[in-house]
Amino acid sequence: MLPKLLLQYLLILTLVNCSLGHAANVQLVAGVQSSQFLNSVNLTESTPTAFIGGDWSFDNGSYTGVECYLSNADSSQAIANGCDIYVGYFKEINQTNAISIQLTRHQYSRAINTDWDFTDLSLSWHPNKTSILSLTFAENWLDRPYDTFSIQAEKLIPLASGFGLNLSASFMEFESAAPVSNLTAAKAAFTFNHQRWITELAFIYTDDDQSNILPFDINQPDVLLSIAYRLY
Repeated sequence: MLPKLLLQYLLILTLVNCSLGHAANVQLVAGVQSSQFLNSVNLTESTPTAFIGGDWSFDNGSYTGVECYLSNADSSQAIANGCDIYVGYFKEINQTNAISIQLTRHQYSRAINTDWDFTDLSLSWHPNKTSILSLTFAENWLDRPYDTFSIQAEKLIPLASGFGLNLSASFMEFESAAPVSNLTAAKAAFTFNHQRWITELAFIYTDDDQSNILPFDINQPDVLLSIAYRLY
């Protein structure tokens, strides 16, 4: 179980960093997308969403941010609105390798007569600037009565003239009380960056067993279209 004191400690640590260190980078991004996903879970049932996110990083490697989305999805079939609030620390090991740790609180509006809020903790290895390997522990994943451990690998392949291909795959292991033992997922996303514009077309696959845990329809594959603009 993730102790609540850990979350409070990291939030206090971030506030201290804000007051003692100079912000190295501040970003604010807003946009629209065809649906809202949590990894491979389609939270808004292919209902268009608007989103906004802010990220603050500091000279000492710490960072914090928030990402929120809003939709008019039917609350009896989806999770219409939510926010992710996170704090973390990034440390370079050498010119190519780095590690990071991040604590995220997923906070959602009430939907389907059920709460969905949960917290996860991730430890990531960055073998280079285009690859990430992460281990994540989630306490009461999507407020289900069991915890999860997952491993995820992500690779960005730069293409010509601002285009890129982002590939990722994940394996999530559930503790014994869950109705399934594990879930796998994969994502292939074509990206295009031009000045402040960011566009993504993604194809997302997940196990059909997800329907044994969550009351959402499973489409194979799910398609995501996202258009964002970096405001700052």
